[in-house]
Amino acid sequence: MPDLRLFLPLAVAALLPAACLCQTNTVPGEFIIDPPTLVSLGFAWNISGDDNRNARVDVTYRKKGEQQWRQGLPLLRLQREQVFGGAPREGGKHYYSFVAPNMFAGSLLNLEPGTEYECHFVLSDPDGIKGKAQKTVIARTRQEPQPATGGHVYQVYPFGYKGTKQEPAFTGLLAAYFMGSDQSDHSNAMPPRVQPGDIILVPPALLGLPYMVTAKAVTDLLVVLIPAEEFRRMAETELALAVALNRLLAGHWRLLLRHLTQTKSRDADTRLVQFLIDGAGVTRGAARFTLPGSKQDLAAHLGMTPATLSRSLKRLSPLGVKTAGSDVQIENIARLSAFSRSHAAARTQTGA
Repeated sequence: MPDLRLFLPLAVAALLPAACLCQTNTVPGEFIIDPPTLVSLGFAWNISGDDNRNARVDVTYRKKGEQQWRQGLPLLRLQREQVFGGAPREGGKHYYSFVAPNMFAGSLLNLEPGTEYECHFVLSDPDGIKGKAQKTVIARTRQEPQPATGGHVYQVYPFGYKGTKQEPAFTGLLAAYFMGSDQSDHSNAMPPRVQPGDIILVPPALLGLPYMVTAKAVTDLLVVLIPAEEFRRMAETELALAVALNRLLAGHWRLLLRHLTQTKSRDADTRLVQFLIDGAGVTRGAARFTLPGSKQDLAAHLGMTPATLSRSLKRLSPLGVKTAGSDVQIENIARLSAFSRSHAAARTQTGA
């Protein structure tokens, strides 16, 4: 029978390296300041050791030049946590896999934009710190973006607008944004007119909203002026006001998306057919209506040249679309709708 006493020193020696690899004290490493946001600052502090994870980093901060320190949230302890990215629908490996390094990380929140802060970090570990345990840095939040100066102002009016126009005036958002628009291969080739700093003004008429006007009162009245700062505060705290503002902004986005969809993802014939169907106001039978503006304005509204509009109207003639000046006559709305659906499906299949 073999003498087990000969194997005992070997067994002990095999266990010693694993024990020696455990490091309970903390050694500070690289300190990183993340790119700031308008109201927050992010930090990361790499370390080695602290295998028992009982170290911590306390945070205080103050505006540069202030005397009193404020308490921040302690940095979060990270080490070997794993985060998987999404996986393809058809199966397979995740797009990525991130393993957190041995570090602390965290943020200072609810700060002021464009402001310098003095930030103080204290690393502590009951098992001891080997190195510099304190770090003080100065970081600045981002300044609120400001409009570029010296830009042009472009006025946008809805199709059929009859009032006075301020120049330069355009019919529809896309007519103002792009140098032009046309059918076929040129439909997406027009360069933009606007440059950084330019402003496109959309009047309430385009959104069907009341006008903001200057007037002279003939009777006593009460005018309420809300300071911009107070209005922004109310928008953040008053639910009803926030909902109303969201509805207004959503209306702007829907309008822009509708213009983009009709002008950039449909050909001239499909755009014109959809406009005629909307203008008819019925889904079946015959229809007759009058254009609210000239054919030149209609062409700008649909993002095409007047010549392209004329050719599209001619191609729609066999489908029962007749025009005389601003008068439009459609023999069968359902037939026109079927053409629109089949035409769009054919373009989708061919990738046009």
